[in-house]
Amino acid sequence: MRGWAALAVLGYHMGPMMPGWHTFPYGYLAVDFFFVLSGFVIAHAYGPTLKKSGSFRSFLAIRFIRLYPLLFLGTIMGIIVYAIRLNIANQSLSHDDILIVFFSLFAIPAIWIDPFPVNPPVWSLFWEVVSNILFAFFYRYLRIRHILLVLFFLLIWLASAALSSGSWLELGTVREFWWAGLPRSGSLFLIGVLIQVAVLPRIEIQTKSRPWVYIILILSMSVSIPTTFPRIWLDAICAIFLFPAIILFAANSYACLPRISHFFGELSYPLYATHMPILIIFGGIFARLTNIENLYIFISTLSIIISYSYFAHRYYDIPVRRILTTKLC
Repeated sequence: MRGWAALAVLGYHMGPMMPGWHTFPYGYLAVDFFFVLSGFVIAHAYGPTLKKSGSFRSFLAIRFIRLYPLLFLGTIMGIIVYAIRLNIANQSLSHDDILIVFFSLFAIPAIWIDPFPVNPPVWSLFWEVVSNILFAFFYRYLRIRHILLVLFFLLIWLASAALSSGSWLELGTVREFWWAGLPRSGSLFLIGVLIQVAVLPRIEIQTKSRPWVYIILILSMSVSIPTTFPRIWLDAICAIFLFPAIILFAANSYACLPRISHFFGELSYPLYATHMPILIIFGGIFARLTNIENLYIFISTLSIIISYSYFAHRYYDIPVRRILTTKLC
C-alpha cells in the first residue's frame, strides 16, 4: 500500500502540470496515511525490542541507515535545483541561502523562511523521525493507557492547529504552522501503534483478499465529495478514522496485484524523497523554457521520476545501507 500512497503524493504534486485534469487532488493525505502506517510498522518491528534496555541507540542507528541516505540524495538534488533557480532569477547567494543549504543537509527546518525550501517533502520525514525518536525513548515506560492519554492531548492540539489554520494541508508544511507537524504526525503515529499493540491482539480478522481497501485508499485521495462540510474536517476524518481502518483490514489481507504492489512499495521511499527536484526541473523550469505540450512534459517527467527512483533504490540506497549497516550495527 506504500507504493500506491507514494504515487498519490506524486500525482498531487504533478497536478498543476495538467490544468483541469488533477488525478489526485487530495494526494497530500497520503502523508497522513504514511504516519499511521509508520506507527503500525515500527510497533510491530521494534516494539518488543524497545521494551529492553540498551535498545534505543540500536534503533536510532537502524532508522538513520534506513532514512538518511535517500534523504541526503534528495537534499543534494534539491540544492542543485535551488542554485539553478537562483541563477535563472539572477540572484546571488545570500547568507540565508547558505544557512538553508546547511540546515537542509541535516533535515533541520528553516523556520524563518519556509520549513524545507530545498526539498519540501522532507517536512514529513523530519516529523516522522521526531515521532520515532520520542516513541523509541519512552516506549519501554509506557502502557496502553499512557499512549491513549498522550494521543488525547495530541488530538486536542491538532484540532486547535486545524481551526487556526483552516487548512489541513498547511499543518507542518508552511512557516506559520510548521510546529503543527508534531501533533499531526505524533497523533497519527500513535494511532498506528495502538492498532498494532491494542487492537489487533483483541480482534480476529480473517486473512483473505480485500481489494476494496486499495480502492477506498485511492478514492479518498482522488474523489471530491460534493458536500458543504468543510474540506479540512473531511481530511481529518480520513486521517484519523479511515486510514487506520484501512490499515487494520489490510494487515490481514493478501496483496492486491502483488508484483506491482511490491515494485512500487520498494520505490515508495526513493520516489517520495527525490521526486520534487526532478519535478521542479522538468515540470517547472524546462516546461517554461520550451513550447512542448503539457501532456508530453507530464509523461516524460513521470517516466523520469519512476526510473530515477528505481536506480536510486537499487544502485545507491541498497549498497549505501549495506555499507552503513556493517559500520554502525
